[in-house]
Amino acid sequence: MEEKIEALKEYYKKVCTPLIFINETKLENDKIAKVYLYDFSTEEELENFKKVFQEYLPFYVLNFDLISLYDLQKDISQQLKNDAKYIYESDITPNRKTENNGIFGELFNDYYIKNIINKEIFLTYLSRRTYNSGNWENQGIDIVACEKINNKLNIILSEAKFVGSLSRAKEDLKGDISGEHEHLNKEYINGYMDFVINRQFGLDKVRSEEVQRLINDFNAKRWTEKLEFIDCINKLSCSCKFVYFAIFKQSRDRDIKDFKESINEIVNEFNNKIRETEIENYSIEVVFIPTFNTSMDLKNKMEEWD
Repeated sequence: MEEKIEALKEYYKKVCTPLIFINETKLENDKIAKVYLYDFSTEEELENFKKVFQEYLPFYVLNFDLISLYDLQKDISQQLKNDAKYIYESDITPNRKTENNGIFGELFNDYYIKNIINKEIFLTYLSRRTYNSGNWENQGIDIVACEKINNKLNIILSEAKFVGSLSRAKEDLKGDISGEHEHLNKEYINGYMDFVINRQFGLDKVRSEEVQRLINDFNAKRWTEKLEFIDCINKLSCSCKFVYFAIFKQSRDRDIKDFKESINEIVNEFNNKIRETEIENYSIEVVFIPTFNTSMDLKNKMEEWD
């Protein structure tokens, strides 16, 4: 299983990553924000998003035992696209109106976490779904991942938006921090991470032994002392990283400085709110992908099946 997953990730790195996640640019003297400023034509961009979405959808959605069934000696691109069409048209994913379907932003967010910064999964798409969930979106923080830093566990919690403009992306991400649907509060994080931790079955098979050991130690501490998630994070000197990820149209004013004000607003909102969670060790990252096409043009293209 592990070999198949690594081979697929190598395929994505070689074939899919250069279609979107290139020309990573950062603000001067600022390591907490990234903007991907590629320069494709509008038609190239449409085709790129379609290819990455359709070929990554099975990896994002399926359990790893099903991913291990792929035959890497055959046309892997066609296998992935065939399965993606079946997945997208079935009840595995919500059959919602294109403009309201959250899977677009979540999928590219997941791609970034697993394939660009190479973190390990803490929660799968299917484990967020419940029986007979129908057309309801998956609830909660969009992506949960993990890594080892200085022999301590770092939990990554990421929110994603795929919207029409920079201002909309900024306001929606700020809303996840402290708005009507805020996720950055102690009660919510404790409750959601309790849900996440109870859905770890089988994921130990696809994680490194070192990361899995840290997760086991964390769970043992939390259970034996009956600790809430944040209390356990603090007692073990672990940490949390919060990633705010957005794809939006901005075909002009694409210099890195044109994003500075919005990035700073998100970071300031985060800094003002994070104290209330009582998490002692934390960090933030903001990731922007400005596009030349509208979000609806891109989403409609991704729903075209050859």
